[in-house]
Amino acid sequence: MQSAFENARDYVEVLLNVPARLVENSKSALQSCLAELLPLYQTEAFSVEALHVASFDEKKVYLLKDQFHVCFIIVKCPGEKLAVFGPYIHTTPDSAFCQQAMDENHISATQLASLSLFYNRLPVCRHSALISAARIFISHLYGETRREFEVVEIAYAKKQTFVAEENSSNMRQLEQRYELENAFLMEVENGNSEEAIRIYRRLQSEVSNLKRASDPVRNRKNLTIILNTLLRKCVERAKVHPFHIDTISTNFAHFIEHANSIAQLNELEFKMTETYVRLIQRYTLREYSPIVRKAMNYIIINLSSELRLSDIARASGVSPNYLSALFNQETGDSVSAYINQKRISKAAELLENRSTQIQEIAFYVGFSDLNYFTRVFRTIKGMPPGEYRKKCIEKQYTVGRDDLGTL
Repeated sequence: MQSAFENARDYVEVLLNVPARLVENSKSALQSCLAELLPLYQTEAFSVEALHVASFDEKKVYLLKDQFHVCFIIVKCPGEKLAVFGPYIHTTPDSAFCQQAMDENHISATQLASLSLFYNRLPVCRHSALISAARIFISHLYGETRREFEVVEIAYAKKQTFVAEENSSNMRQLEQRYELENAFLMEVENGNSEEAIRIYRRLQSEVSNLKRASDPVRNRKNLTIILNTLLRKCVERAKVHPFHIDTISTNFAHFIEHANSIAQLNELEFKMTETYVRLIQRYTLREYSPIVRKAMNYIIINLSSELRLSDIARASGVSPNYLSALFNQETGDSVSAYINQKRISKAAELLENRSTQIQEIAFYVGFSDLNYFTRVFRTIKGMPPGEYRKKCIEKQYTVGRDDLGTL
């Protein structure tokens, strides 16, 4: 059951941006879960006494919503467990939506800002999307893939009041946002793109109410610029040289300013996260000492030039003998072996481009002798450059043909 829930959670949280929890089927466990998910919501609509979850049946999808249009989906699982998806609202909380909720519940106009703030912290999701996810979850639990599991809708209309604890709520909201930011940056710095993206989806809902500009697109651009800056600093902390960061950061700044919609910016934000994570995975040098890091960065930046141990040592601030010994101690390779590995790695990238001649690639990565380049390439890659390029082209063709077959 755990694996089935994890699959459902990944879909619901990553693609639909809705929280998902697996809790014990008990009053105290459910009460704690709902209190955690709705910390700012002072209402009894989802109290354990009102839910009567003990009477819920397995193999049914329960859609619960209250008079404020806040929704949960609950599925009763084997082993006295409950899968809780939510909270969410089914439509964008614009001013008309907030006004309707205020009118229906006789809320004072003085609480409009608090109610709007509350709604903007909730994910927006269509009922049908979450119901489909819940049905798939049930089918995986019981192996009944062809059955349409019944949806039971429970609406609460008990008269209540919305109470916003302005100061403490805002403080807690700030704390949560900073906690999520730190968790997000930590996952990026550790090169964990999946978890970073999961946390960023949660962070998006936290910052969605930060409207610092009247134009929604301009407002989102400002937030995306902040994200680009945070990611850039995060990559720096992972000991990636600015040489690798600057062009990417500048390009993203250009893309942000030329985006025309929130959808484009949303896609760009996830692209930025993935790109910066890959940058760390590829270029992080944090496991090495500052001296070895300086040497490695000098090599990468000057890969096309003649690289002499004396020049590398001078740039690193030590003698050639000391650098050679320290480099071998920390990497297990000699400086010259590391240079060849980096040159051949770059050459392998360039060989994927059909138009560049092999001789040009050899010169570009610092080999003046084509025959020597070929020997080194064969030693490291197990085949000559021409054969490597041929395999890359065949692979690209196979992937493209497979893609066409799915159309």
